[in-house]
Amino acid sequence: MKISLSWLREMIPLPPLVDLVARLDLAGLEVASIRPIGTEIPKELLPLVSELGPTWARDKVVFAKILRIDKHPDADRLKLPFVDHGTGEEKPLVTGAPNISVGESGQTVILARTGSVLFDGHSDVKTLKELKPTKIRGIPSDSMLCSAFELGLSNEHDGIILYPEEVPPGTPVVDVLGDTVVEVDILPNMGRCLSMLGVAYEVSALFGGDVCVPSSTAEESGDWPFPVEVSIEDTQNSERYSSRAVAGVKVGPSPSWLQRRLLASGMRPINNLVDVTNLIMLERGQPLHAFDLEKLALRAKDGVVRIRVRSAIVGESLKTLDGQNRPLEPGMLIIADEMGPIALAGVMGGFDTEVGAETTQVLLESAHFDPIKVRKTAKALHLSSEASLRFSRSISATQAGPALDRAADLIAKLGGGRVATGSIESWPVQHEPRKVLLSSKKIQKVLGIAVPLVRVETILHALRFATKRLGEETGPCFELEVTLPPERLDIQEGAVDLIEEIARLEGYDRLPSTLLEGTITNRLGNPENDFHNRVRDLMAGLGLQEVITYSLTSKETDRVLEPGLDLGGADHICLANPISPERSVMRQSVAASVLEIAVANLKQNGASSQKIFELGRAYLPHGENGRPKEPHRLAVVMAGRRSEPFWDGKPQPEEAVDFFDLKGVVEEFLVLLGLDITQIRLDSKDGKAALHPGRQAKLAYRFQGKDRPLGYLGQLHPRTVQKLGLLGAILVAEIEVESLMAVLPTRFVVKGVSRFPMALRDVAVVVDESVTADAVAREIRAAAGDLLAALSLFDIYRGPGVLAGRKSLAWSLGYQAMDRTLADKDIDKAHLKVEERLVRQMGATIRGR
Repeated sequence: MKISLSWLREMIPLPPLVDLVARLDLAGLEVASIRPIGTEIPKELLPLVSELGPTWARDKVVFAKILRIDKHPDADRLKLPFVDHGTGEEKPLVTGAPNISVGESGQTVILARTGSVLFDGHSDVKTLKELKPTKIRGIPSDSMLCSAFELGLSNEHDGIILYPEEVPPGTPVVDVLGDTVVEVDILPNMGRCLSMLGVAYEVSALFGGDVCVPSSTAEESGDWPFPVEVSIEDTQNSERYSSRAVAGVKVGPSPSWLQRRLLASGMRPINNLVDVTNLIMLERGQPLHAFDLEKLALRAKDGVVRIRVRSAIVGESLKTLDGQNRPLEPGMLIIADEMGPIALAGVMGGFDTEVGAETTQVLLESAHFDPIKVRKTAKALHLSSEASLRFSRSISATQAGPALDRAADLIAKLGGGRVATGSIESWPVQHEPRKVLLSSKKIQKVLGIAVPLVRVETILHALRFATKRLGEETGPCFELEVTLPPERLDIQEGAVDLIEEIARLEGYDRLPSTLLEGTITNRLGNPENDFHNRVRDLMAGLGLQEVITYSLTSKETDRVLEPGLDLGGADHICLANPISPERSVMRQSVAASVLEIAVANLKQNGASSQKIFELGRAYLPHGENGRPKEPHRLAVVMAGRRSEPFWDGKPQPEEAVDFFDLKGVVEEFLVLLGLDITQIRLDSKDGKAALHPGRQAKLAYRFQGKDRPLGYLGQLHPRTVQKLGLLGAILVAEIEVESLMAVLPTRFVVKGVSRFPMALRDVAVVVDESVTADAVAREIRAAAGDLLAALSLFDIYRGPGVLAGRKSLAWSLGYQAMDRTLADKDIDKAHLKVEERLVRQMGATIRGR
């Protein structure tokens, strides 16, 4: 927002520029830059100056009046104007300006005397140069008539400034044209400051003083030139639509004061009609639009102009003011008549009904539009405007009327027309003023200091809040009922927002540092978060890297793997407005998201191996009581080489990871969590179609006499790997974290390490093909008891010497006692018990016996 201080000064007395900038910064209106127009800027603010132009000294740059213009005796292109510059004496000058001629008189011009420092008019580069006495073709010259470029007003070189208004000769130019433009960054919750009046109220609250609000009363006369009807069909996105007619206007240039205000604010003057609507928008923050009422009447079927605020329908389009024909999407808010769209609500008007040089009858629009709807329309059409910026920051419907009346009155005065009697509007729902309770106790609690009642009321009144004291004031304690002004739509959190306003305008820098009162409570533990952190630490310790993937995915990506446990084929949770097809649904499988990352790394980044994990949420639409469910899942993906090349450069075996690498990681992880490895169950029955049928297992844990499902692990089916465009084994595991937490031991028991030697014995057992090694291991542990310190499977044999349908499993058993060295008889006895139990319980045959 560019703020013209000369304009702002007409509304509120201003402090010195240094103080103004400092307090605006602290109040949340951050000053981005300062542009002086002929004025002097304090040294401490020079770093903020966007372009340092000439300073118009009061005694050196003044207005003058041309008395006569004579011909130069020695140059046809030069002229000798004689001017009155306020000293009572004629001053002869030499100029080659093409926009004045010999014999003319009476024009108001700008004179720069000797010693003035202006831009060099003979250079295209803006270079400051001091004016010195000289001779031009034999004629002495110690002053000059100025162009807009030399004064720093614009880049216009051709001709001198012919000021359109009468100004007494000798008047300092800086008093009339001088200005300082302060550009501030407006925060989203301070949309009210996208107007001069909004800024004036902020300055009033910061420094005091009454705000002078320009009159918004229109002098009415006569009937409407054409009958007009207004209706709002989409009442959810438009609360109010008001219109006024101005008849008999004459379109032409705006007066210089109006043009200067627009130029200072960064807007280009067009004509008096459009310029007035832009001026009121800058002044009050209420965007307006001017229609050519005659053009609307010609479009009406029966002569009655029917304006409707509605949503666009399929197939509609609108040619906007910039000449672009824009197809409209269904749901976009538009202004329409019987023939179709005539404007994009809150964004831009239509080309076919715009005002032009021939316009004599004007219909003015002032309305309220939903900020979200305006923002979406502007974004969808890649069409932003000053109007859409303000509507998207929220504008109260109560602002429409006063802004409309002031605009109609100004247009009538500047265009020579008349304001038709009355306004025609639709305002179906009017809201009651909102009220908030504010107490000294709440202020003390939030800010840590007590703010006196009088100071609180002063700040709130300056910001146009009405206050009513409740009960009796007892010392520093008080309670207020605060009525919010309609435009303060940013006040949503009640008393806390009001306290923020008090702190902001009192000055955060003025809040004293105070010690915290009361006691600091002990931090309550969060078992779930603590467990999640422990899981991440353990997985990292096992050599895996953590990844964090998007919770949003596509159905195709999520279905690479079958859904995890307890999904029941549930439908995905879909986004209503996804940013892309790849992020259109909430994931049901964390493993699928991690697999997507691993595949990308292997294919695109040339990684030789992947060992990654993620602990994240899955999103299931149907949980308990029909409510969505968001379980945490631990997903692991491994692929590629088992080990990375070592730094010493020696060749390493390029063995690929297999199912047992993943199985080892999962089992070691569970053991580190404190689970008993003998109670871990792996079941390969009823596997997943996406996994290799012989290299997958469902993971469970024996707890309180039941097998509790935990998840699954396995190698991707070759067909699945081929679809992903890869080769080799890809291993995937997914564990339900909540189910895992449910089987954790309540306390951890640490077993000591024996200082006595371990004795090793082997046993090879022949069992049916259907018997798993895990089942055999459980029987061995049950038979050997506490003497068994180590157990490992070192061979599986099928072939001669073993009947078809059976297999030989060779085990290494380590026997060790905590209190003594085991004798051979002790070991033989324990080993015999193992062999007998295997024969008895599993129908095994002991090889070698």
